Amino acid sequence: MCLETLCCYLDKNPKVGVAACQFDVIDQDGGFVSRGHRSRYVSGFLGFPRRLRSSEFVTPFETFYSATGQGPFAVFRSNVFSQTTGYEESFWSHEDSDIFCQMALLAEVHYLPERLYLKRSHGHNLTGSSHANYGKFREKWDFYFSGDPNVNAEVDAAFKYYYGAHAPIRHFKISAKASVEFLKTGKLHSLNWSFECFMNGVADLIMKKSLSRRWAQRKERSVAAVN
Repeated sequence: MCLETLCCYLDKNPKVGVAACQFDVIDQDGGFVSRGHRSRYVSGFLGFPRRLRSSEFVTPFETFYSATGQGPFAVFRSNVFSQTTGYEESFWSHEDSDIFCQMALLAEVHYLPERLYLKRSHGHNLTGSSHANYGKFREKWDFYFSGDPNVNAEVDAAFKYYYGAHAPIRHFKISAKASVEFLKTGKLHSLNWSFECFMNGVADLIMKKSLSRRWAQRKERSVAAVN
């Protein structure tokens, strides 16, 4: 049913290169656990993150650049996938973010609100066990350059949104969660982590610390790429 629905959607929408869907979570025995949801964020009012509604199918590059919206529950056209590098195993646990970024620059990506996919949770899922390769993902896409100026402009816009608003707001969210954890457990580590994340959020949202630093690096590398 999942493949049939998604493939049918591609057949009816020739401009769409990738069709994805939402999912339900099941345990290792196939029992229902919860209604899953893959959140998709874009630049909204005053540049702050806005979560796309279920009725908003079109999902732009900046969503995947910010490592949101990606997942295994999608089908894509072979002529789109063939233009990518394929799944990069060296990006382990972030290879889906990478491939969605690549395909979003090649064709439209649409998300259907239907829950057509079952995600099995058994405590050993790769996506839940390590974030060590996120730096590799950021390194690739922060300094990604194309021979097409329109693509470079799209990456530039996503870059400014991510470092100017998305990442700082994420710092504040993590800070709030760590504060709640401290109140529940009294662990000093949680309090320290909350304070560190809060200060990082202030530095990046108000003073644009990370944006300024990484943007300067991107400009340096763009000159080197041209030369």
